[in-house]
Amino acid sequence: MSKRTVEVVRVDEVQGWPLAVTRGDDGGEVPTIEDVELGRRLGFERPHDIRRLIVRHENSLGALSRYRGEKPTGEKGRPREGYLLTEEQACFIAAKSETPKANELLRGMIAVFLAWRRGMLAPTGGSGLAPTMAQIVAMMTQIVRQEVKLVLEAAKDRLESDCGIIGKTKAMRFIKHELLDLAKRSVPPLPALPTPEATLRAGREYVRSYMRARTRLDNELRGRIGYSGSGRAWANLPERDLPDVKLVLAEMRGRVEADAKTRAAKQAQVEMFGEKLGARPN
Repeated sequence: MSKRTVEVVRVDEVQGWPLAVTRGDDGGEVPTIEDVELGRRLGFERPHDIRRLIVRHENSLGALSRYRGEKPTGEKGRPREGYLLTEEQACFIAAKSETPKANELLRGMIAVFLAWRRGMLAPTGGSGLAPTMAQIVAMMTQIVRQEVKLVLEAAKDRLESDCGIIGKTKAMRFIKHELLDLAKRSVPPLPALPTPEATLRAGREYVRSYMRARTRLDNELRGRIGYSGSGRAWANLPERDLPDVKLVLAEMRGRVEADAKTRAAKQAQVEMFGEKLGARPN
C-alpha cells in the first residue's frame, strides 16, 4: 500500500483531542490523529504497539501518511515519526483494536472530527455536536464494505490461480494495458491544425487508426502464442503461458518504439525541408 510523508500545518485541539492538520492531494486541509495518541486513548499498555495493528491492516486503510518531526535537542535524540490517520482510518483501527475502550471511543472520535469540520475548535460539552446513530452506521458500513471488497478480490485471485488461469487482474495488468499503450505508440500523434473543422476530422481519423492498431496488435499477440479463436478471453489464459506472452510483448514493444522513432525522424526532416522552402526568396 502507498505511503507518503506529509508535513503538519498546525495542531488544532478539539474537545481535548489534538488533531494534526495536513494538506490533501487537492491542497485542502485534512484533520488527522497521531497513531501513538490513538493508541494511548484506546488503552494500549504501550501506545506505540498500535503501529503493528496499522501495518497488519495497511491494505485495508488506503494511502497512509507518515510524518517526521524535528530532531530533539541533543546529539543522541531521534526525530519523532509515525503515522497520521484520517477519520476513516482511525475508526477502522479503533474497531480492529478490540480494546475495552474501543466502542466508547468511536462515538467520541467521530464527534471530534465532526466538530473540526464545523469549525468548532474550542472544547465544548454541548450535545449538538454528538454524531447521530445514522452517521456512525454510515461510517462503519463504509469501512466494512471496503474490507469485504478486499477480501473478495483476494479470494477471487486465489481461486483463479488455483484453476490455473491468470484471471482478470493479471490480464489487465500484464496484457491489456500493454496492448493499449502499444496501440497508442503505433499511431502518429495528432498534429496541430489551423481550423477546428480540420482538427475534428483529424481527431476522428486518429481514433479509427488507434482502434485498428489495437485490434491488429491483439491479433498478432494471439497468433504468436497460439491463443486465437472466439470466446478466448485473456483472463482465461493458462498461467503457464504468461511468461511467453511477456516475452512476445517485449519484442513487440521494441519494434513499435523503433518504428515510432523512425516516424518521428522522418517527420522532423519533412518539417525542416518545409522551413527551408519557406525561407527561399521569391
